[in-house]
Amino acid sequence: MNYRLLPYNKSMYQIPALLISGLLLCLLFLSACSASSSTAQSVPGTSTAVPAPTIDPTLQNQGDIQLQTFQQWISLLQKYHGNIATYQQQYTGDQQALQSAKTSAAYKTALATLNKHVQAIQIPAMKVESQSLLQQLQQEVTSWGQTHTYHDTYNNTTYPLGFEYGSTGIGGLSQS
Repeated sequence: MNYRLLPYNKSMYQIPALLISGLLLCLLFLSACSASSSTAQSVPGTSTAVPAPTIDPTLQNQGDIQLQTFQQWISLLQKYHGNIATYQQQYTGDQQALQSAKTSAAYKTALATLNKHVQAIQIPAMKVESQSLLQQLQQEVTSWGQTHTYHDTYNNTTYPLGFEYGSTGIGGLSQS
């Protein structure tokens, strides 16, 4: 094999280096322009850009889920005729606090308050639900027992069936 060396020509290597340097400068300039326009918002009366506040989307998702959970507890309480006025006010306040939070720290504080409100509604809602379901059970046992009876010929007495679910059975135990 016969290799031939070319003479070194300095200008031949300077042109591509200048082109690459120029392209890198353009890319750097364009990326700086696009980054500043996407993360900043203008403030009226000033000529400088202020960075837009960012709240982690995962944190926002937690807030949305907790608001939905709180609303479900309120709906359960309302379904069984519990008093929801205080909880509805808390829900509205928590919703506004999350929406108006500008920093992650403020959002976390509002989310912590929301979490406390969700925990606070659970026991009262379950208590109202259980009382309502117990009352419903007692009404159905009484109604069923009136139409389904047993007549004891020994003492000539008629007994309602299903008594074990009424106030002398499991219904009475569950009220304790």
